[in-house]
Amino acid sequence: MIREPVGETREVREELTKRALADAVRKRMSARRLRQTDLARWSGVSRSFVQSVLRAERDGSLFMFLELSRGLGVDDACDLLREVLDRRDALRAARTLRAK
Repeated sequence: MIREPVGETREVREELTKRALADAVRKRMSARRLRQTDLARWSGVSRSFVQSVLRAERDGSLFMFLELSRGLGVDDACDLLREVLDRRDALRAARTLRAK
């Protein structure tokens, strides 16, 4: 069972997750030299959706996550999910250090 830090609200977890998703998608796009338009086309989503993900304004559904994974050329969406969760943990740790 995953335990979240004491006192961390749902809103904070949501914000950290959105930022982590944005960072992971941006990193994968950079590695493959993808433009937002390419990712949108290959994922079957709108370019405005991709932009909102990259601005950490949107988290989307599981289906949309899987579609983005496909568009990024990820063989196993679990790899991208692990990357997002690892990034979220890093963002959380940095946030905790700043708070001290």
